[in-house]
Amino acid sequence: MSVDDEKKELILEFDFAGKILAEEEEEEAALVISLKDITERLSAEQAGKRAENQIRLLTAQIEQFSKISADILTIRDDKELFKTISTAIVEFSDFSRVMFYTFKGEFPYRDILGYHGVDKKTIKKLKKIGMPKEYYEDIFKKGLPLGNQSCYIPHTMKDILEQKAVDYGKREYMQGKGRWHREDNLFIALKDDAGDLIGMISVDDSKGGDIPTNETVKPLEMFANHISQILQSRKLEKKIRDSEEQYRLLVENVNDAIVISQQGKFIFLNKQFAAMLGYKYDELLMKDFTEVHTEKAVEILMERQSKRNRGEYVPSRYETVFKKKDGKSIDVEANVSIIDYRGGKATFAVIRDVTERKRMEKEAHRNQNLESIGILAGGIAHDFNNILTIILGNITLSKMYANPEDKVYKRLVEAEKGAMRAKDLTQQLLTFSKGGAPVREASSVAEFLKESAAFALSGSNVKCIFSIPDDIWAVEIDKGQINQVFNNLVMNADQAMPEGGIIEINAENITITPENVLPLQEGKYLKFSFTDHGIGIPSHHLDKIFDPYFSTKTKGSGLGLASAYSIIRNHNGLITVESELGVGTTFYIYLPASEEIVIEKESETGKTLFGKGKILIMDDEDFVREVAGEMLKSLGYSVEFASDGAEAIEFYKTALESGEPFAAVIMDLTIPGGMGGKEAVRKILEIDPNVKAIVSSGYSNDPIMSDCKKFGFAGVVAKPYKLSELGKTLQKIILS
Repeated sequence: MSVDDEKKELILEFDFAGKILAEEEEEEAALVISLKDITERLSAEQAGKRAENQIRLLTAQIEQFSKISADILTIRDDKELFKTISTAIVEFSDFSRVMFYTFKGEFPYRDILGYHGVDKKTIKKLKKIGMPKEYYEDIFKKGLPLGNQSCYIPHTMKDILEQKAVDYGKREYMQGKGRWHREDNLFIALKDDAGDLIGMISVDDSKGGDIPTNETVKPLEMFANHISQILQSRKLEKKIRDSEEQYRLLVENVNDAIVISQQGKFIFLNKQFAAMLGYKYDELLMKDFTEVHTEKAVEILMERQSKRNRGEYVPSRYETVFKKKDGKSIDVEANVSIIDYRGGKATFAVIRDVTERKRMEKEAHRNQNLESIGILAGGIAHDFNNILTIILGNITLSKMYANPEDKVYKRLVEAEKGAMRAKDLTQQLLTFSKGGAPVREASSVAEFLKESAAFALSGSNVKCIFSIPDDIWAVEIDKGQINQVFNNLVMNADQAMPEGGIIEINAENITITPENVLPLQEGKYLKFSFTDHGIGIPSHHLDKIFDPYFSTKTKGSGLGLASAYSIIRNHNGLITVESELGVGTTFYIYLPASEEIVIEKESETGKTLFGKGKILIMDDEDFVREVAGEMLKSLGYSVEFASDGAEAIEFYKTALESGEPFAAVIMDLTIPGGMGGKEAVRKILEIDPNVKAIVSSGYSNDPIMSDCKKFGFAGVVAKPYKLSELGKTLQKIILS
């Protein structure tokens, strides 16, 4: 039945009952109908059923959310955790789309942690839109509050939302009172223990199509509180992990300096940093960061900051120069990162002293320069020494025919000295090359060192004081080369004290261990020091004094210290220098000690030793063969000549077969375009294992000149040579 009341339709429900009344034998009967209004009763019954269904549904949701809340506690991977939370909300709630996020201080002010039912393209777009926490706090003030921490925004109030940050639901609904609209939104707050907003759950696309109520949001709010607890716990765990990681870095890098600075001040540093700079821990902690920087380091810092300000890439690792407490500079390598520390940004740096590494890099660069000089020296030494052999040979021959009382004899003596000086210069050049390998022998240095110093100071007003222990170890050295080093150092010290003074020369036994910072192999060494009290060397010159041709003197070739450096290097040793202007200079030399027994040799005189026998000379230079032949004839020998190794082999074989063998063979090591001495002597040894071959060369890349016996030679006579040297070598070899 319907009643029209003010054009409103009212529907009532009735309980209908009827009864027919009729008298017997009467044709007509009466129908009795009773109506009972049951509208309210049916409405109450339906409401009860709906409430019962809702209670059953909410109870199921609460149970399901409780179960998943317990399960997600065991998930350690954040990505898996957030995916599980999103899936659970869609699976157990009335909504098919969800997105949840937490707030942060930097743009875009929120981190979208999980989502479901929203496509990745939309998520990517939303992540680029800045949505601060204050925006959501304002929504909660203007929207319709539900439950304890939820806010319903019906489509009729959608203007309070930032439209560019909203992705409306996709379902369409039949509209009516209490029905969900496609553009409706529901927000559930995530709060910390203090009640402050830390994040948000946003849902839409209702499955049932009903708007949310205070009751229906309760399961989601319960789950939201559990999510908040998990997020807070994870945040605390992350802080602990970060703290542990920082501590781990400190422990693992304990050999390096570690420092944290904030607003230009040191707020943390380890003892290694203080020790590196020569400060006590407490006094360095009070200093400004820039106080340990040199001017160069400050420039580097300013440039790095300028790049940051311009948005340019600034590498975390860089090299700079620090200033120690005593004013000295050290090279350091810093690995820098910006960290959050005590509520603000700070600079965390791991710093390593690379002074020694830089020194070794300079050493390597110097070695490359020396090798370049060596290549040049090797290229000219052979030809130059051949020329000197011709000159020196003719001079010594001419002296034999001249009267010592004649003026020409004196001129020949001076010419011979000049040729020998030219030989010394060539030898200096050769020390830079592999061809200048030292010819070593075990030697006692005490008397040798004193003799070298005395010779260098002949006629000088500078004196030497020696400190050499009696038990000083022997060294295995090339006496000629080491004598050259000692001479150079003593002469430099002499020139540094033009008014006279004292040179202190010390020698001591030392043992190099792994703890030692010197770039030397472990073992026993002799350490020499040459100290003068002269003018000193400027600090900006110290790195260059061992470079070839570097000199601050008006006289000299600039090769003295460079050749000393090369000689010591070729002896597997080390030479270093310390100097202070106005105070003096000290050179240190380290040479490996020798276990060999030193055999004292009889002193040699400069007299010419004559002999007899037939000598074969192999050399590609006509003039060298000619002058060498004349020198040998003057010594009493007969001579035959070969221009290369093949010819020498043939001559030697013929002489041996004829019964008139050669007493010795003098062979040039290098024959351009032909067989040299190295190959020729090997073939002659096959013919005659007792051959007495002497190698003669001005230069060779092979180590034959320093270890001739290893290659089948019996002796060496280096070009250029004097008549007396040639005579001594031949007599020694032939008589051996």
